[in-house]
Amino acid sequence: MTKQASRSAFLKLAGVLALVYLFFLLILYTPVYQSIVLRPDYQGTLDYTATPILGIKPEEISIDSHGDKMHAWLFQIPKSKAIVLVHHGNAGNLLNRLFIAETLIKENTSVLLYDYRGYGKSTGLTSLNNILQDGLAAFDFLKSHYSYPIVINYGESIGSAVACCVDNQRKANGLILQSGIASLPHVARDGMVMLSAYPDFIWPAPQLDNCALLSKSKTPLLLLHGSRDKLVPISNSDLLFTSSASPDKGFIKLPDCGHNDVGIYDCTIYSKAIADFVQNINVTSH
Repeated sequence: MTKQASRSAFLKLAGVLALVYLFFLLILYTPVYQSIVLRPDYQGTLDYTATPILGIKPEEISIDSHGDKMHAWLFQIPKSKAIVLVHHGNAGNLLNRLFIAETLIKENTSVLLYDYRGYGKSTGLTSLNNILQDGLAAFDFLKSHYSYPIVINYGESIGSAVACCVDNQRKANGLILQSGIASLPHVARDGMVMLSAYPDFIWPAPQLDNCALLSKSKTPLLLLHGSRDKLVPISNSDLLFTSSASPDKGFIKLPDCGHNDVGIYDCTIYSKAIADFVQNINVTSH
């Protein structure tokens, strides 16, 4: 191949790579990006029969969020001093998080499950900004309507960003992050190596940078993560643990769990970690 032909081939390859780079960059700034990140399940034909958990029947609640209504279930245990507000992941809805409620109810802890706008029976539109606003709205509703001495935020997967946002802007007694993300750019690079070519400043806001938020948080922290998680690798929780400024923090690895089977495998490890954390909050808060 002549020098001219080599140069021509190089320029063509560079042109293709530039187009691919620009294509992915444009995707980041279109609704397609958020539709990839957030995958809400709407009400449809889902069965919302309020089945009791360990004898506790959920109370159906509606929470205002910027003119829309968020659907929620409150599992209220008489004389319970603690309540956990669950901020769920990017897919499904509150029906898929009943195992979290059951684990907490066993510890005599009340639970508030809610759906972000656009999820389940909640009205409105789903977006990254909106789920952060929804988390704050749910927390404010909880604090203004109920008098629990201990309030714990529980964030699952992308809900870890909602929990960290609430922790950053409101005062709570504890923070539990299950399969938490370090940030959206970090997770994206884990899933697609070529995205490493995009520095953080290129990514649109909000980037859901939990490491930055935890570096300013003194709230007692529990991290739970499956060692087999391929969607959000456990390295994310390694970074979260290192970043956290909390003097009271723990990191429990679930050896047989991936991303969507927490609570199915390693049940004893999972339950004991939550039980110990909640009991410790009860002790240190009184």
